[in-house]
Amino acid sequence: MRPRTRISSRSTGVGTVGPSAQRVFGTDPERYAVGRPGYPAGIFDTLAHRCGLAPGTPALEIGPGTGQATADLLARGAEPLTVVEPNPALAAYLRRRFGSRITIAVVPFEEIDLAPGSVRLAASATAWHWVDQDVGLRLIRRVLAPGGWWACWWTLFHDPDDPDDLFEALEPILEPLPTLPGQSRRDRAGAFAFDREARAADLARTGSFDAPEIEVFRWKLELDARRARMLFATFSPILALAPADRESVLDRIVDVVDGQLGGRVMRSCVSILYTARRC
Repeated sequence: MRPRTRISSRSTGVGTVGPSAQRVFGTDPERYAVGRPGYPAGIFDTLAHRCGLAPGTPALEIGPGTGQATADLLARGAEPLTVVEPNPALAAYLRRRFGSRITIAVVPFEEIDLAPGSVRLAASATAWHWVDQDVGLRLIRRVLAPGGWWACWWTLFHDPDDPDDLFEALEPILEPLPTLPGQSRRDRAGAFAFDREARAADLARTGSFDAPEIEVFRWKLELDARRARMLFATFSPILALAPADRESVLDRIVDVVDGQLGGRVMRSCVSILYTARRC
């Protein structure tokens, strides 16, 4: 499957948000790739057992970033795999990382032109909130073969139902940070991802998908001060800061982990997965 695409000179990020929100994730792809963990194996087990992901499955990924999910999709057999990454810096990183194993479309997903019915699995990992939902799901419907699967998921690097010591200790540091254009405090709290009724309603409006199945995965991430710094350096409110301010915030996070939490903390994380079959 080869996408009929064009390079967009005006867009540097997924969806319809403003330029500052679009650019921040491509500031330092190498640092982002090292700092951002992958996703629970259970997500890809579900894609295999429920959605038919197996060797030779033609697949599409929207908003791969630096490829945390891409690597697992390839390992589970996605082939050919087309990824839609409108940020040129991230797209260049993906080319270096995966080479000819993927086809990269450097264009906002809303503007892509893919052959109808050309994939069996379309997926998006912690990126689908950047896409216009009605436009995006119409495109997903178009590109999926009948009986194909749509899967989107997000990770929250804290668990609202299981707050840990780090979450509470960092609240005075993180709460005052400015949001990006197109974001709100509720976005940062994961409201979009965990609004099950709204996500199901988005799919229902298309008239083309079965009711979604929804799974939640709770998991732990062990962080020392260095690892915490690397992780928080991937968060958009921190990435959007001026370099000196960014480093100051990260220094304060290191001080909290080392000074208040004994140098190590077990972070509570939660991931939510939506899967829906195209009728």
